[in-house]
Amino acid sequence: MSFDITKPLKMLLILTVLCVIGYWSFKIRAGSIDDEYISDFDPWAHFRHAEDIIKNNYKPPVWDIFSHYPPGRPYVEQSGWAYTLIILNKIFNLFGTYTMMYTSRFASVIFAVLTLIPAYFLGKKISNTWGGLATAFFIGLIPTFLQVSSIGYIDTDVTVVFFTFLVGWVVVESVENKKWWLYLLSGFCVYLFSFMWKSSWYIFDIFIAWLVGWFVFRTLVELIRHKKVELNDILKEVKPMGISLLIIFIVGNILAILPLGGINFIDSLKVSLGFIQEGLIVNVSVAELQLTKIFTLNGFKGLIDRISYSVILTLLTPFLLLYKYVKKIEIKKYEILLIIWLTVCLFLLTKGYRFGLLFSCISAICGGYFVGNIVSLTKNMNVVFRSVILGSCTVILILCLKASLPYADLSISSLSQNWVDGMLWLKNNTAQDSVVVTWWDPGHIISGLAERRNFFDGAHCNDVECPISGHNKRIQDMGRIFSTTNESEAINILKKDLTISAEECADLFNYMEDNFKVTPPVDACKSPSEVYYISSNDLIPKFTWLNYFGGYGHNIESSDDYSNNPGQCCAVETKPQSGVCKEGSWVYCPWNFNIVSTQVDGLGRPVYIYEYAGVRINIINTGSALVPTYINKYVINDLYIENQHLDLRSFGNDTEHMEGFVFLSSNLQNLLFINDKIKDSVFVKTLLFEGEGLEHFKLVYKNAEMTIFKVDINE
Repeated sequence: MSFDITKPLKMLLILTVLCVIGYWSFKIRAGSIDDEYISDFDPWAHFRHAEDIIKNNYKPPVWDIFSHYPPGRPYVEQSGWAYTLIILNKIFNLFGTYTMMYTSRFASVIFAVLTLIPAYFLGKKISNTWGGLATAFFIGLIPTFLQVSSIGYIDTDVTVVFFTFLVGWVVVESVENKKWWLYLLSGFCVYLFSFMWKSSWYIFDIFIAWLVGWFVFRTLVELIRHKKVELNDILKEVKPMGISLLIIFIVGNILAILPLGGINFIDSLKVSLGFIQEGLIVNVSVAELQLTKIFTLNGFKGLIDRISYSVILTLLTPFLLLYKYVKKIEIKKYEILLIIWLTVCLFLLTKGYRFGLLFSCISAICGGYFVGNIVSLTKNMNVVFRSVILGSCTVILILCLKASLPYADLSISSLSQNWVDGMLWLKNNTAQDSVVVTWWDPGHIISGLAERRNFFDGAHCNDVECPISGHNKRIQDMGRIFSTTNESEAINILKKDLTISAEECADLFNYMEDNFKVTPPVDACKSPSEVYYISSNDLIPKFTWLNYFGGYGHNIESSDDYSNNPGQCCAVETKPQSGVCKEGSWVYCPWNFNIVSTQVDGLGRPVYIYEYAGVRINIINTGSALVPTYINKYVINDLYIENQHLDLRSFGNDTEHMEGFVFLSSNLQNLLFINDKIKDSVFVKTLLFEGEGLEHFKLVYKNAEMTIFKVDINE
């Protein structure tokens, strides 16, 4: 019996290539390796959830009093990722002593590297070894995936990608091999996915569509090529697929129905449909949920930025399949799965870049499929032609690699030291039952790092889970509090939202028992002993939405309304990317300008020119004063620089003036214009003027990015 040395050498070569891809996938995600804390805001929810489970004897708590307080909310999120963080910590501690914070920061990058394994096998199954390696290569480098799987960013996005490939691989293997152990493994993987993410069953929707698509494809081929259809023959092909998928479906749902933390197909479908139809008003302000025009030039460029150059091969995949059909090369059932999967994800992508992560998976698979087929289909072609085709694919691979290079030394953390310091100040200097109110984005870090109750957060609480005061109401109330110039109005809103009557509390307890089978803690309806309010720099560009949700939308009747009164923004367009503002969607907002050039005017005076979105403000250095002017016509009456205020109302007797004020950085590089309509708002007063003129807001902490006030809600 002879021994074929090429087989182990081939396996060793494949393993070596995968290890190289894995190493680079880790390296480009390690920019934040020296950071002390978890990156960004939202991942803190999962870290806190894991710690809550540990404190609750490794069982998920039933009530989260730190989120959306008062009264808090029921724990309804999937706990799979939180348990994964806990298990990872236990594994690390077999080799030393490590904190939950330290080990949790590595969770995403570990899963990102592990994703390469099912990606390789799924890509190989659909095409060949080359296709498998290319699939692993592409998914490891796709920017959309890279950004949510770096060290420190521990949101559940990485599990969506990992389990999409894992479930895809084992289900395809089950459909082909029809073995019971594969059915059970596939059902278990489907369950694990549902334990991680509520919308996990989306992948099974694609498998069901695949079953129908294969039947339709085979029928059409028979009609076109033979002018007749032998349904019995087609059904003989489809029936085993259907039986395999049905068994996996049943196993996955049985495990999900058991009290093991999963979610069944029907409930997952309700969640997915609810996400589309729930009507949370915040969605209009989320850039990732706005309709996209991916088939325009700008839309294609946006895809390249998010998915990288594998998009080119992805969009060429249908044409490759058409070529195989014309050449009467056998088209396998997995290739129809590819087209259906691609069609579904392209459709979802038109609904917003939020679905870019799902598209990343199929883009990597299509890219791998294209590379694998090009290698095999060009074997017997002209050497020059084959070299050109393979060379083009190689160029795309190199471009993808090049696009990933900047990430190798990039820290993706958006959690600055100023935010860390502010949260630690809250943790060490406020009552434990304090509530911290601000815009929703930093809610999770308030609960996670500061360990204080938030007013609302990124896990938007709808009216079903928060019947007393859902996210829609709180986002409107918070927008009003920030935007109003009437301090009493702001205090009254806070007092109303932070006070729950005995009758409301009784109704809440009954409602939660009836609908969620949980009993809130006794202090859920208790008003906080202290209230704190945060104004932060990141809210300057977001103030458009604070003002809009606060009810300050208005119309512009003529161009003079805009040119004579700058500092207005269009919150909502009639159609996405139309440039036409919806009626009632103009709001007053701060404008952030950057210096673009320095010139000299006719009198020899330096003129600093600042621009923002095509609008220009000039600063003229007269020698005795810095004078801000708008469109070289109006002198803006107030200028602030280095804590000094210059009142320019008396400047130039023959010069037109306009209300509003300018904040100028000490290095003259940046300029903030505040419209007169919002200069007395609670937000502007608390962020820029330390609460001057406010009676109920007492400044207790300040750094370069935020101010924190203790609020007395008792008038």
